[in-house]
Amino acid sequence: MIFAIVYDARHEELETITEFIRKIIARHSEEQCVISSFSKKDKAIRAIQSMELADIAILDVHDGTELPIIIRQKFPKLHMLLIADAIQKPDVYIRPSIMASGLLLRPTGKEDIFQTLDEFLMFFLEELGSDRGDAFLIETRNGILKIPYQQISCFEARQKKIIVRLRTEEYGYYGTMDELAEKLPDSFVRCHRSYVINLDRVRSYDATDALLGLDDYSVIPVSRTYRGIIRDVLRDRNAITDTVRK
Repeated sequence: MIFAIVYDARHEELETITEFIRKIIARHSEEQCVISSFSKKDKAIRAIQSMELADIAILDVHDGTELPIIIRQKFPKLHMLLIADAIQKPDVYIRPSIMASGLLLRPTGKEDIFQTLDEFLMFFLEELGSDRGDAFLIETRNGILKIPYQQISCFEARQKKIIVRLRTEEYGYYGTMDELAEKLPDSFVRCHRSYVINLDRVRSYDATDALLGLDDYSVIPVSRTYRGIIRDVLRDRNAITDTVRK
């Protein structure tokens, strides 16, 4: 499953780009594409604040670079294509804080738009197929869901499923915690028979009550079996030393 963000203040161009994205991805991939499209920048910014997943973004920068900077900060590995007017100075949008991998210059016609999008999306799809090591993959009816590890707060065993918990979203699949723990990177550790947490998302540990506080304000229990492991691993990482209560 591919998540795309499109912002273009020109409604007709926005519709054309959205249509071409669907056609190109359907031609070259079996993945379903979920597109969030916007013609108003303030609406796009508000929506992006609550987004958990994004793989590609096609962004109009004729009215400034606030949006691509916000998106780059939230999704560092996202593939970004900018839409700019030829009269704009390149140093406005060619910046380390944006790191775009493609550019569509106006004035342009539908053929140019399609060719630019095709090249951009083909590069993205090739990388998607070859490099999945930085993400957790879930097979769904709509294709492979790729969730960057950095977006995951924890895994929870619930109702015979493994639930992948993000800040505001959850995704479930069938599996076991033992199988899961074996294939996760070192930044994940089991703290309970029903929980595996992302150590990078821990903000506090109450050793008295055996509770971990994550940066999404959720609280995860630590069972007696794992208390020593959690204490040691947090200290080894030099993490949250000011918030650990003994």
